[in-house]
Amino acid sequence: MTIGGSNHRQIVADVFGDLPDALINELLTRSDEVTKRARESVDARIDERDGLRSRAQQLGLIHQIEDPSDLSQKSVAAVDGSIALIRLAAFEVSAAAALAVDGLGGDDSEDRLPYHFEIHITDPIARAREIVYGLMFCLEYETARKVDRDLVLLDGTFYTGMVAISLALGSAGELRDKLSEAFKRRWTDSTMELVPEILSSDKIIAIPKRSSANEFVRTGLFGRREVDFNGRSTASLILEAGEYAGPFQLETHSFHLDSPDFYSEFTIKIQSMFSEISVVYYKPHDWSHAFRIELPPTIAHDHNLLHETLEAVRQQTTNPAMLEPYPLYVADRFAKSLQKGVAALLESIKTRVTANAAEPNIAADMMNTYRSDPSFEESEP
Repeated sequence: MTIGGSNHRQIVADVFGDLPDALINELLTRSDEVTKRARESVDARIDERDGLRSRAQQLGLIHQIEDPSDLSQKSVAAVDGSIALIRLAAFEVSAAAALAVDGLGGDDSEDRLPYHFEIHITDPIARAREIVYGLMFCLEYETARKVDRDLVLLDGTFYTGMVAISLALGSAGELRDKLSEAFKRRWTDSTMELVPEILSSDKIIAIPKRSSANEFVRTGLFGRREVDFNGRSTASLILEAGEYAGPFQLETHSFHLDSPDFYSEFTIKIQSMFSEISVVYYKPHDWSHAFRIELPPTIAHDHNLLHETLEAVRQQTTNPAMLEPYPLYVADRFAKSLQKGVAALLESIKTRVTANAAEPNIAADMMNTYRSDPSFEESEP
């Protein structure tokens, strides 16, 4: 964005309307410096492309997808989830949802794809956000397990969900509110036994929009040099259409379920299964970036199944404006509407309560809570 010209004041007002003039001027004076540094960094990496690509080929890191006509076609669906967390003075509304969306080229069958939804009204909880995110991932896993399609795409990484569930277990602890109890019951009664199935599935894969992981570092591609850019950027730089790099061993960190000894054996089992998860970087088209795709060993170590899976991803990647395959894009749009829907419902409730209260002004004040952090009501972490 260029600041200047006849519409300078309007742009400044629209973009920086909540900032004082002194801070706006400080930001604008640094824009040229930041632009110069960014351009130099991008140009330096592009200059490295041929050398990195040649070295990747020498190391045997780059592979070509087989002729699509020789591969079986897969039906595809995607699963995503969302939360809504809105605090009023007297209580808190927490909602979590997960849904599945069909990909392009479906068979137009009448069967309805699964979804899960929970909403809870409780007294304000200090760490409600962590608990409701844990609940959301439980719903995502259960939804994915019920999808009757050849390939199911999960939004995000496998690891993100387990970390969120671990944090939620720690936050819920000994709490007895409805949200905490619902999460713990959902986890122990159903989701817990599904996690090993998902991590060893022959049809469930994970595709994050963003990831700081860089599995290329361990390959020797960069020699002994430290790099500060992620694996997906590296793959987008060196891969050509139809090529993939990997499979690589998942780059992850250890975690434990923050709860009693009951989970110690389960944690060891899941950690072991994560060590078998593989990552490939795949660039389906010239105009697309490379995707970082996490694969259970049943897919990663089966050459034909791996190629069929990547071809299915290619067929669902249709537009350079979408940063993810089509069904993940649609599922994300649907899931994000949850927060808006809950907020609209509460606005209607607040209006009705205030209108019928003996003291409307007091009622209106009780139905609103001032918070300096607007992210509390956002649907993403």
